[in-house]
Amino acid sequence: MRVSRTAILICCIGLASALLASFVGAQNGDTTPTPAVGIGRPLVLPSATPLADAEAEAAAALAEGDADLRRGSLSAALIAYDRAVQYAPNNATAFNSRGRVYGLLGEQALALADYNRAIELNPSDAGIYNNRGLLYFQLGTYDQALTDFDRSLELAPDSAVIYSNRAQAYFHMGDYETALTDFNLALELAPDLASAYDGRGTALALVGEFDAAIDDLTRAIDLDPDNARFYYSRANIYRVTRNLDSALADLDRVIELAPTAPEAYFLRGAVAYQRGDLAAALTDLREYARLSGDSANREALALIDQLEAQVTS
Repeated sequence: MRVSRTAILICCIGLASALLASFVGAQNGDTTPTPAVGIGRPLVLPSATPLADAEAEAAAALAEGDADLRRGSLSAALIAYDRAVQYAPNNATAFNSRGRVYGLLGEQALALADYNRAIELNPSDAGIYNNRGLLYFQLGTYDQALTDFDRSLELAPDSAVIYSNRAQAYFHMGDYETALTDFNLALELAPDLASAYDGRGTALALVGEFDAAIDDLTRAIDLDPDNARFYYSRANIYRVTRNLDSALADLDRVIELAPTAPEAYFLRGAVAYQRGDLAAALTDLREYARLSGDSANREALALIDQLEAQVTS
């Protein structure tokens, strides 16, 4: 049985946005690598630590945790932030910082508890609401994310990053026009915010403005030429508009930058199929299946079986 072009394109569309989570996380989120580490244990402090000494110890622990986080050492950062919380149990920054690390480690419940406590301690900090909004966004609870981004913007109305984050929430709720409004506001405030060009470009494509979408994604790539997600987004638009040579070039670059991202192989396989190169399509789809493991899309696996029959017949 031959594979229809429609079948592979429909399957591809179902996976087209999945790479957003495979790369560096949510837009404007942290780019720190997430190693497999255990959660640090709370530290027991001396019962009679003088207040001034405790504040100094907390400040030192926060600085240490920040340095660890910049190096990508999440386990060390968590231990340092644990210490800061123990020395300064009413310090909102300590809870916010630890919540951020818990989020990077995939400990969403612990992250949420820390953000909630940080907001109780300092309800006027826009950054904490933004961070909790990002956590809700990652959990898929977009209404709650919007509530936090709204509050964050009330406190920091000139933040391009928060407008871009709120735009992402609207985008994932299917409200593309409102998302475009927020992306526009973000770019008015920060004309060099690459992630906002990426988001706006993707939203423009979904409302049929393909030329403008390509322009935005090209601008995002100019600003951040090593961001695999931007090339992937542009490649998908090139594929939809049947500029297959350009799509293939972008996907080659995606795989160069992110060689273990399964959706990149799937999309490149779809492009190869559209170009009539069944052998290349099969090679990429097999690699997609290998990297995806048990999470591989069933329709994609069925397409692989059908392509194998075609290539060997």
